[in-house]
Amino acid sequence: MHDDASIDPSRRDPRSGSPELVVLTLYASLRATAAYVGILADRIDMAYVAGGQIDRTPADVPAEVLLRLTAVSDALQEASDAALCHLDPQLARAAWATADVASRATPGGEYGG
Repeated sequence: MHDDASIDPSRRDPRSGSPELVVLTLYASLRATAAYVGILADRIDMAYVAGGQIDRTPADVPAEVLLRLTAVSDALQEASDAALCHLDPQLARAAWATADVASRATPGGEYGG
């Protein structure tokens, strides 16, 4: 699972490299973030399973941790929106429309209650 960039510190720092290295570093970071978000979303979904089938509930997570996570998520979303809008404005508009529909259908979403 380790690649050369994870072993050689000079290849890990995108500030010391080429634009290609910045893109590769960003890509690796986003892939790792996507995997982590998937796991976290799965655990949050499990916390809402009826009947107390798991040990932890959302109330077991300190509110300040959830607020920090929300702030990080919002910042990542804003940065992603800006990058996508710069790379492909048409795709960005389609993604925003899809996210809006998903938000309306999700419990706790903008319109989901």
